[in-house]
Amino acid sequence: MGAASVWGQTNPVAQSLPYTQSFAGLAHSGTTYPAGWQGWQLSTAGPLTNFRVTAPTANLNLTANSTAATNSGGVHNYNGKIGLLQSGTNDPAIALAINTTGLSSVKVSYDIMTIRNPYDGSTNTRISEATLQYRVGTSGNFTTLSGIEYQNITTTQTTAVTTPQNLQNKSITLPSACDNNAVVQLRWVARDGTGSGARPSFAIDNVAICTPPPCSISGADYVCNNTPGNIYMAPAGMASYSWGISGNGSIPGSTTGQSVSVTSGNYLNSYTVAVTITDANGCASSCSRLSDIFLFTPPANITVNPNPACFGVTLNLSIPHTYGVTVTADNGCSNTGTASVNVNPLPAAPNCPTSSSTCLNTPAYALTGGSPGSGVYSGPGVSAGMFNPASAGPGAHTITYTVTDGNSCTNTCTFTITVHPTPACSITFANPPPGGLDEACANSTGNVYSAPAGMNSYNWSISGSGTITSATTGSSVTVTAGNSGSYNLYLTVTDDNGCSSACSDETPIKPSPTCSLSGPDPVCANSTGNVYSVSNGSFTISSYSWSISGDGVITSATNGSSITVTAGASGAYTVNVTSVGFNACPSNCSQMVTINSASTPAITGPASVCSGSNVILDAGAGYSSYAWSNGGGSGQTATFNNVTSTTTYSVTVTNSGCTGTDTHEVVVQSCIADFSGKIIFSNNNSLGVNNATVSLSGSATDSDVSDINGDFFVSSGIPSGSFTLKPTKTINKLNGVTVADVTAIQQHISNSVPINDLYKLVAADVNKTNSINSLDVTVVNQSLLGNPAALAQFKTSWRFVPTSHTMTNPPWGFPEQRNYTNINTSKSTRIFTA
Repeated sequence: MGAASVWGQTNPVAQSLPYTQSFAGLAHSGTTYPAGWQGWQLSTAGPLTNFRVTAPTANLNLTANSTAATNSGGVHNYNGKIGLLQSGTNDPAIALAINTTGLSSVKVSYDIMTIRNPYDGSTNTRISEATLQYRVGTSGNFTTLSGIEYQNITTTQTTAVTTPQNLQNKSITLPSACDNNAVVQLRWVARDGTGSGARPSFAIDNVAICTPPPCSISGADYVCNNTPGNIYMAPAGMASYSWGISGNGSIPGSTTGQSVSVTSGNYLNSYTVAVTITDANGCASSCSRLSDIFLFTPPANITVNPNPACFGVTLNLSIPHTYGVTVTADNGCSNTGTASVNVNPLPAAPNCPTSSSTCLNTPAYALTGGSPGSGVYSGPGVSAGMFNPASAGPGAHTITYTVTDGNSCTNTCTFTITVHPTPACSITFANPPPGGLDEACANSTGNVYSAPAGMNSYNWSISGSGTITSATTGSSVTVTAGNSGSYNLYLTVTDDNGCSSACSDETPIKPSPTCSLSGPDPVCANSTGNVYSVSNGSFTISSYSWSISGDGVITSATNGSSITVTAGASGAYTVNVTSVGFNACPSNCSQMVTINSASTPAITGPASVCSGSNVILDAGAGYSSYAWSNGGGSGQTATFNNVTSTTTYSVTVTNSGCTGTDTHEVVVQSCIADFSGKIIFSNNNSLGVNNATVSLSGSATDSDVSDINGDFFVSSGIPSGSFTLKPTKTINKLNGVTVADVTAIQQHISNSVPINDLYKLVAADVNKTNSINSLDVTVVNQSLLGNPAALAQFKTSWRFVPTSHTMTNPPWGFPEQRNYTNINTSKSTRIFTA
């Protein structure tokens, strides 16, 4: 195989019709075939003197940038054309697949040309030939179409150009075997002709494949003799038309439009019009139509009745005259006749009243305003000069006013009376009680009645045992019912046409149950079990619905005749109940309950005492009574002597009928003076200082070492005394000290970067002289250099200050211990800052 081919062959996808392909959009460098196209190799043995019809053996790639100088065999991109060039080892073809399903008489048109032409009359004298073949489906041999063969000429062209030579357009209608097939393959092939030497290349472009458009002619089958203007029409939308005529007729105008106008000849003859139509794809079809010529003279006598006639009676006449008529028979032929009519003038046109409108329920009224006054009114609803709107009915009615002269000639004018329908009036009870048939409950409020929407105005009124509580000019009203009986609502509605109607509605009143509440008032704050009950007299109740507002909560069901309420802390609450009788009428009642403040004593007194001590507790003033536990009595205060064990005491107080209780625990201790606390870093209060020794001195001694959290605990072992608590810690004095500290002290002395942290000022006074000077710089610097004498000047490595002490600037003289005088209790949370 050559470099431009691969094993096997590809069947291109069949394209739908109509189909056109111009290769102008294919770049000269393109190597991709358009959809439906494929290059094939028919043989590697080179071309024959006959066209090969066998199936292809392999695909051929599209060779880009080819010109007339290209001499390699294959399929070539000739810059806007696709062509083939045969060689001694390559017989190529260009293939296109189409779909003719449902189509017949398919026409193929294309441009074919020569690109490379080596003919020189001596060495190269080859005249080759190209043509089109087809096969149905994707297998088997191809059939060569005859009559469209194409040959190269004898003008040499072998330079790097793509100029077409001998450009021709070929057209052919495919045979019926190609009709109605899903796949029909077309291919362009070539063969050797006369002469010898190098072979020419052929190219194709502007491929168009279509089916003939349907052709028909509309026009008369029969015409009259010697008549012009007989129109014949072909289908619209064609690219061109070509008309002709034969027989006894002529086309005096254009023959290239969609229609033609024919002038007929003598009768008892015929003519035939024919047309050839061509669509936008270049497909054409022809058809013809025969028309016969007849002559028939219809009768054309004129009878006038009445004669003389009044102006405007039968014809639109203005003066006495002789008139003619033309009569046309069914076959289109005509004849004429004449008659004389004497025309009397009409009387002067009368003046009509102005058009008006009225309402359907308006009584009948006399029509006036027409002049002269001797005329007669007629029209819908008119009788004896009276107009009855109800008889005419709704709508616009044309009324005629007619005057008559001495010749019995009449003239008229018209005007319009529009009858507007009466607006519909109705009253709807919008919210009757359940089960009620437009009945209201006694003393009920908010009974809403509505009228039809969209009226221009409303006017409501009431009589009987009821009162309108809203405006009376809107589309609805609200009524409060009386205690018994009934009430009547009256309504007048007026629409935008000014037409009115009235209606009324009666509402019976049915009784509502009585309602009264009972229950505690006032109540104590936060009290529970407060029961409220409703009484409805002799009425039978079908349902209850309770609610509460304010500072209270219903803790029971809310659909019975009573509820249980838990009061809030203060203020008031209101309970409400709706009782609905078996006639669906409700009644409402409510009760507001005051909440008295709860008695909330708070016992004050010691939380802990030493064993054997006396305890005095106080419940607070302002209560009407006190009741203490443990024999404390009934006073505001209670004294408990010689307390030897931890005890919880309670008191109950009363005020305004409301009670309250408080408890208080007194812890009995052994009373040993213990000390506990925490040591924290000055630069991070959340970190404890580990391994500091906390020493207790004074009335007793003890010590403890702080843990990793800085916590310590020391015990005196005695119940009371005076003590001193002091932490110490001594490790490597230079722990954490660097040359940077020397620089910081020097900058502080020169006041260039002062040390503002009071704890850091204490640390900078390394020789404890209560000042920071150059000697501190020297001590630190020499100590870092390992001078023992200087290191001896470092007084301590850690210093501590109670957190209760407020450091001042300068900080010198701050305490470094805690002192306790004559204490008899333990001390905790004793914090030092390191």
